Parts: sequence; structure tokens; C-alpha cells
Amino acid sequence: MKISQFLRKYHLHDSPVDSINYQSEAKHLVFVMTLCDWSGEVKDPEEVFGQSGTLIFEGVQQLQANPPLESLSWEWKSRPEILDLVYKAELDREGLEGVWGLILLSEKDEDKGYVKVLEIKFVATHFEWRPDT
Repeated sequence: MKISQFLRKYHLHDSPVDSINYQSEAKHLVFVMTLCDWSGEVKDPEEVFGQSGTLIFEGVQQLQANPPLESLSWEWKSRPEILDLVYKAELDREGLEGVWGLILLSEKDEDKGYVKVLEIKFVATHFEWRPDT
């Protein structure tokens, strides 16, 4: 399934994320997460709701993350959640599909009083979902 088809089928809003890791040599962007499908196009949302696994985007190029992924510890008081992870046709280039997303890292920074959000943007060839067994 193409990235654009997957992100139309599964709306990942509110899906908890345990970590996001970029493997530069393999060009893989790896999300360890739990699926929440609140409004996607699956026939039975119960089939995917709460399913834990690994979402791997392959052939990743032009990765931009703010803050940078390597600066994140993934040790939060509450699990980060996907606010939005969508296909962006305007990012497509040379057979690669564009993805843009926001991940809520923490509800409120106790010292500074604001939420912390990760913005991520990249293009990739395809993806693979590996459910935990």
C-alpha cells in the first residue's frame, strides 16, 4: 500500500508514540506506537484500535524535524501522541511521497508553561506496519 493510501485509511490522530528513530544508513524512519483509528476508512475500527507495533517509513529523504530527533530522550511523564500525520502531495518528488506531522511531546512544560510539539516532514518510498506479536 502506498503511503498516501495508508494515511487516508488510518487516521493516526491520538495514537500514542513510544519513540521515533531515524536510521540514516538504512534510510528508515521508525515509529514505535499504538494505533488509534478514530475516523479512518477501516471496516472494523476494533481490528486496529489499540494494536501496538512498529511503523517503518522506508527510503526516507529530506527529513526535517523540529526539534531534531536526536535531541529527544523519549522519557516523558505522559506518552507523546500524534496530533496529525498526513500525506502531503505538494512534498512529493521523483516517485517519493511526502509526509508531514505533528507529535505532542508533552502537555505542558512545567518551567516554561507551554506545550512541546515535534514537527516532522519527509519524503519516502513506502512503509511497513509490523504489529507486535
